Amino acid sequence: MKKIVNLVTMFLMICFVLQGTASADSCASVEREMVQGQMAVEIAKDQSGFQTAAGLFEKATEKAPLCADAYYNLGLVYEKAANYDKAIIALNKYLQLNPEAEDAGDVRKKTYQLEFLITNNETQKRQKEDQLRWLAETVAGTWNAWCDPHNGNIYTYVYKFTVLDDRVNYSYVLPGAGRIVGHRDGGMKYDFENNRFLSAQGFELNEDYTYVRSNKVMERVEKSGHVRCRFERK
Repeated sequence: MKKIVNLVTMFLMICFVLQGTASADSCASVEREMVQGQMAVEIAKDQSGFQTAAGLFEKATEKAPLCADAYYNLGLVYEKAANYDKAIIALNKYLQLNPEAEDAGDVRKKTYQLEFLITNNETQKRQKEDQLRWLAETVAGTWNAWCDPHNGNIYTYVYKFTVLDDRVNYSYVLPGAGRIVGHRDGGMKYDFENNRFLSAQGFELNEDYTYVRSNKVMERVEKSGHVRCRFERK
């Protein structure tokens, strides 16, 4: 029965090699699912494609629960689909069914690597949640702004910032005007590393950056270092 042995290639192609197992007879009964799973892996272009392949190998394990190779393939495909929990379960089942396999040591190490990825992803997720919470609490709301356009005048505006995930939108009005005179929707992404706003595409915003100094003060600074606008929370 064919078994996936390498999933790490530039175009995510899969190599299958023949390996006999103690459960060869069981695996023979799910040849159709194994071959179709192989094909699904070979044409997969994204995680959705790998999920499709996983479904076929899942079907093989249901029809032939003693087929170790089906669990092995299922585990590696789940890894490519970034479903690390299920990948570990499948690979451990492979080890349970085939404890004397030549690659048992490598497969066991693979499960340890996947355990690390799960922990690391959870840490990154918490960090991201903390960052987004800080952004919403610090930036969202109404701010007074004093802007110097280099024409000898200082203009006063009232800005309203709204936060959606890591995107920041804003609108602003002239006091007494009674209407919005400018806005940017879906345009600014926050650069947490440098503590400043970027456009949605990651480019500079109007040749300057807006820095958050605190939850009460922000500054729009030009490349020259000139403070073009100072914001203070209302």
